[in-house]
Amino acid sequence: MDNFKTIETVYQSQKTKILRGLRESDNLPVILKIRSSLNAVIPEKGLAHEYEVGKTLKGKHSVKYLCLEQKDWRSILILQDDNMSSLYSIINNKRIDLSTFFKFALALTIAIEEIHSQCIIHQNINPANIITNSFLNEVKLIDFELAKNIDNEVAHLTQPAILGGNLAYLSPEQTGRINRRGYRTDLY
Repeated sequence: MDNFKTIETVYQSQKTKILRGLRESDNLPVILKIRSSLNAVIPEKGLAHEYEVGKTLKGKHSVKYLCLEQKDWRSILILQDDNMSSLYSIINNKRIDLSTFFKFALALTIAIEEIHSQCIIHQNINPANIITNSFLNEVKLIDFELAKNIDNEVAHLTQPAILGGNLAYLSPEQTGRINRRGYRTDLY
């Protein structure tokens, strides 16, 4: 993190810290997603998977994944900052009229279709993982830690004890109770 100047903390939990900052070499606005390894011997793998998926995505609804660094048992994912906010923070701070909602819903549908056209299933779409501008007309998806490549995905039953994602937004396919996989899990 020596090459970055921190501007603000966007989000912090026990597991993850997200910072908005600048890359000092060229003043590029960046988002730093930092996660400490739970074990000094075994590096944290979630951000590595997110980086591998994210760097392959192309299109205007994808955030640009710049690099992944490992430093002092911490994984640091660096993304280009598009000066957007999570849908979660926006809907907690203001009301959205019906016309704006439908325009946003269309933009979100197009963003999901864009990642599906690249054979990626997000598997964790929820208001915290959707970023948008203040007008709600530009939409991007973030947090591809649970994403799968549909070409490599084989339907199998999952034990409920190892579910990933936000329970309020899980599709029936993700609970392991339906032996199917596919793009519809992101539309649920």
